[in-house]
Amino acid sequence: MTTSWTSEDTFWQKLEEAGANPECDVRRLLRVVLNRWAPLILLNLSREPLRFGELRRRIPTLSQKVMTENLRALEEAGILRREVTDSSPPQVTYSLLPDAAPLIERLMGIADWAHAHSLSHPLPQPERPRT
Repeated sequence: MTTSWTSEDTFWQKLEEAGANPECDVRRLLRVVLNRWAPLILLNLSREPLRFGELRRRIPTLSQKVMTENLRALEEAGILRREVTDSSPPQVTYSLLPDAAPLIERLMGIADWAHAHSLSHPLPQPERPRT
């Protein structure tokens, strides 16, 4: 039986259970969607389906290996779809599944908050290694 997190009491109880169990479904899913790169991948896909190469161009600091790992994890989590076109060479397009809409809405809210917060509380720039 699946319990909803909508009531406040249930929310805090489920959060405590998730904190105590590293293999809890919620924690496992959060590791997939809140890792370093997944939010950028998801927000880029929220506008339109993208081929792998276009997604790489939009996030140039992300390596091909790490992007592939993230895309596979997001596909396995049921958040995005991978479509392969039968052509030579094969074309792979990624798109969000309808169930991802509430997640995208929340990620956009976090991005809006981060932008507003950074205007009043700018983070120091990381030091660049001297060459």
